[in-house]
Amino acid sequence: MEGSHVSATKEGGPGAKQNKGHVMGFFDSEGIVHHEYAPDGQTINKELYVEVLRRLRESVRRKRPEKWRDGDWILHHDNAPAHT
Repeated sequence: MEGSHVSATKEGGPGAKQNKGHVMGFFDSEGIVHHEYAPDGQTINKELYVEVLRRLRESVRRKRPEKWRDGDWILHHDNAPAHT
């Protein structure tokens, strides 16, 4: 299981409202397993991240039961900015 945490920014033309938020996406070779959006201004602290990881674990159990059963998944955390 590979994971990625990226920041997303939507930008429009002149005078457009800028909307910034955090997207936490987790995927494997079969596609997206779990994703969450943190609201604008939300701090991604350890308490929030632990809760996200618990929900990820449940998503893996439901969406990839063979990998869950076999213990055939790992989590790789990549905190690189979206533009790199």
